[in-house]
Amino acid sequence: MPNLVEQTLKTLSLRAHQKGLELISHISPQVPRYVNGDKNRIRQIIVNVVSNAIKFTEQGEVFVDVSLTDDETENDQINSVNISVLDTGIGISKEDQTRIFSPFTQVDASTTRNYVGTGLGLAICQEIISRMDGRIEVTSEPGEGSRFDIIIPLESGVQTVSTPTRSITIDDFHGARVLIVDDNETSLRTLKSTLENWSMCPETATTAAEAMQKLKDSPREDSEESYRVLLVDGLMPQMDGFEFLENMKKDGILPEASLMMLSSADRMMFETRCESAPVDAFIEKPISQSTLMDTLVSLLSGRVRPKTFEKRIRPTKYEPLTILVAEDTPVNQKVVEQILRKRGHNVILANNGREALDLYYENDFDLILMDMQMPTMDGLQATKAIRNIEDPDEPLIPIIALTAHTMKGDRERCIDAGASDYLSKPVDAEALLDMIEKLARRSGRKSTRIPTKTDKPRDEFAIPEKFHGALQRMGNDAVLFCEMISMYCDDFPQLFEELQTEVAAENWETAGHHAHRLKGLVYSFGTSLPPCETILVIEQKIKDQGSQLLDSLLTRYENELNKLKDELQDVRGKIQSIKM
Repeated sequence: MPNLVEQTLKTLSLRAHQKGLELISHISPQVPRYVNGDKNRIRQIIVNVVSNAIKFTEQGEVFVDVSLTDDETENDQINSVNISVLDTGIGISKEDQTRIFSPFTQVDASTTRNYVGTGLGLAICQEIISRMDGRIEVTSEPGEGSRFDIIIPLESGVQTVSTPTRSITIDDFHGARVLIVDDNETSLRTLKSTLENWSMCPETATTAAEAMQKLKDSPREDSEESYRVLLVDGLMPQMDGFEFLENMKKDGILPEASLMMLSSADRMMFETRCESAPVDAFIEKPISQSTLMDTLVSLLSGRVRPKTFEKRIRPTKYEPLTILVAEDTPVNQKVVEQILRKRGHNVILANNGREALDLYYENDFDLILMDMQMPTMDGLQATKAIRNIEDPDEPLIPIIALTAHTMKGDRERCIDAGASDYLSKPVDAEALLDMIEKLARRSGRKSTRIPTKTDKPRDEFAIPEKFHGALQRMGNDAVLFCEMISMYCDDFPQLFEELQTEVAAENWETAGHHAHRLKGLVYSFGTSLPPCETILVIEQKIKDQGSQLLDSLLTRYENELNKLKDELQDVRGKIQSIKM
């Protein structure tokens, strides 16, 4: 049972981190290691309820506590397991608590506007739990968060696979002093309880400053009372875990204790910093008890003591991915497709969300790149539709949201719709490939690290500095850069003419689509070019459905587009004059 819960929560950790939430779990030692039950249905229940908690929580934490209840049963082998999911979210009113388990029902109208969804998750959970002779209860107050208790009677099972057993009260653990540094009180309390159950002597600190004082006051290193392990949260306010270690080193109080870095962020995010820091191990939250146990055993027994963030986390199996790219702008399709194909991936293109959804039904993709602003069906709608029809028993397909918007709240809207992560346009090749690798590996689908020859920038191109960023984003691929220039020169006159026509006819929705495509075309070469600023003003005028000053703006925009064309053609000529 503990492994099932911990593995399921791992699949939800990225979603929680992307919203800045702590996802914490605690499993009581009394919970049987093996139970007889439908693990797929239990996993589906946990995914639905925890996902719901993450969705309706904007700050704070989601805490999953698994324990045994006092429910009496006729069979001594039957345990009533209580999976409690507590969040610090928006809460639910008393009257709405009677409705949330009905299909297609959310709470009040404001919630429906801000947290779009089908409302099927809890209804499905209640049906599954009922068939398992269990029940689900909710306790909540508006603005005070919610608590869902899932009580399921499960028969104790037996170990069917022969694996080495290990006592948690080994001599290396008994009485060992541990300092836990974490700003989240629930995480501190959970870790402290776990280590105490393992006969260790944990102490806690909620800030780096408090921890530094405890270390200054601690006994000498050769004393039995000195700390043997430091568990340090990597993400803390004021002073994060790495700054904490650096300051301890400067002050000469860095202990000889084993150092374990904890974080709700993905380990890839910390790899470079861990390599240069005195970190012996890295554990992602929510912390698996088995992982924590294995790491402590390795460190305290002295069998394994990695001094750096070892390359073992790098994938060793190289496989291409099949990637769906949903993007309505041809120039952006071309850039992304070339970046991915050069890396060795297989690419299928969709021109809008509807095509993406149809292709999703027909193919088995490893990952999806989804533009958020497309005609017919936009990326938000398509992402929600895919999430609603996915098999809950399978890993979620990674979906990367692509958007030219950089307004506050855009990332949150993408994540709330079901996106796994977010990239702004124009897309940077290195950032895109790194994110694809990270998400594909986390989803458990495939490794994506495909050895390829890296193009080096060629100084002899002598192109203007303002285009250096664009060339770099395209992976320093001069051939692709020239192809993009040709596409720009061929496409922008017609796109601009169509924009003028729709503005004159006051067809504002269609005009907005043309403006968006023109913006994407120009953004491929940089976001600080003169036409970029002008198109933002034009887009706002179109959104406001006001034709005042639009004529003069369009005239200025046409001149800027033509000037950019002349500059790009000059750059293309210089590149092509060099023997490639």
